[in-house]
Amino acid sequence: KVFAGVLAVDYKFDDIRQFLLASYGRIVEGTDTTTSQTFVAVYEDEDPHYIIALSTGTSGQRLVLTADPTRPCPATDGTASNLPCEPQRIPLADLVGTLYDEVLVHAFLHHKEAGYPKELIKIEQDELMDRKFYLTQSSLYEQPGANLRWRVIVAMPSSQGNADTIEPGDPLFGPIIAIGTIGFVVCLAFAGVIYRKRQDQVVRYGDWRFTCAFILGCAGLNCSTLTSLGPNTDTL
Repeated sequence: KVFAGVLAVDYKFDDIRQFLLASYGRIVEGTDTTTSQTFVAVYEDEDPHYIIALSTGTSGQRLVLTADPTRPCPATDGTASNLPCEPQRIPLADLVGTLYDEVLVHAFLHHKEAGYPKELIKIEQDELMDRKFYLTQSSLYEQPGANLRWRVIVAMPSSQGNADTIEPGDPLFGPIIAIGTIGFVVCLAFAGVIYRKRQDQVVRYGDWRFTCAFILGCAGLNCSTLTSLGPNTDTL
């Protein structure tokens, strides 16, 4: 016997959304705060990149008037209004929601423009309180032969350190000066010994010129550690 027909699988995008909410936290109702600082967006790889689900809890569809899809439905559902309404899926680039949804939109635009690289992409969000930098990564989910190609973008918070200088009073300030100075003096002493004994047969065989140049280079490296002291500038 040969089956002739269509085999369909019915699944709800809301199930995926509920899974993301359970895994990555939930937006506190009435606010822009969330119990998680990691956000995930799942959307179709094919243009216009319709939303599948978001970990922020924002819906991937909206109700619009059937007669004019550019106008939102005046009711919260399609039955409480005299005007007929229908659901309309939202492309990720057109998403309007919380500030955290904006992070996902920025991440999507950056990754799409860069051709979805495997490397992390940093995005900056000035309005997100103390969390201004996010590291984002994208990956492709597909099932060959099933006409299923989804993209997954993850945005993770990253902080920018402000304690990147070594100044007087820092525990490392004294040791860096001591180690750099001692290393410089020891290298100069070795270079001086090699130079004074340059006529000795053993030293001549060792190429005293190259040896002295190498040791003086080591002395310079010890001095270079002192450049890490003090405030940072464009030069250092």
